Amino acid sequence: MTFALMAAGFVAGLLVARFFSLSHTAPERINVFIINVALPAMILLKVPSLVIDANALVPVASAWLVILGTALIICVLAKINNWPASTLGALLLVVPLTNTAYLGLPLMNALSNDTVVAYGALYDQFGTFLGLAL
Repeated sequence: MTFALMAAGFVAGLLVARFFSLSHTAPERINVFIINVALPAMILLKVPSLVIDANALVPVASAWLVILGTALIICVLAKINNWPASTLGALLLVVPLTNTAYLGLPLMNALSNDTVVAYGALYDQFGTFLGLAL
């Protein structure tokens, strides 16, 4: 059912792009809706169902291990290859900080159950989002 909705949304997007003329600000408005309404609503809907115990720390700790591990690898590669600081900075922004909110959470919702999405929200909010904010 979820895949059917995703496919219908994709087809609807293609049809709108093909037959309607949207303003140049439409993508910005959609992003504002997703960031300010849809994503917080999903997180507030899913996270309260979690039991906060040691299992809840696993996704948060794994997010920080991924961030720190990939950042370390990028720094070592930059040192070995004598990359300029601009290349190092760009890679440190795009490699360790994954796009879990836009892509990961909807896919988890489509492929799994509510508990998994709640743990994914922990991974995203206390891992990658907090890493980006810092």
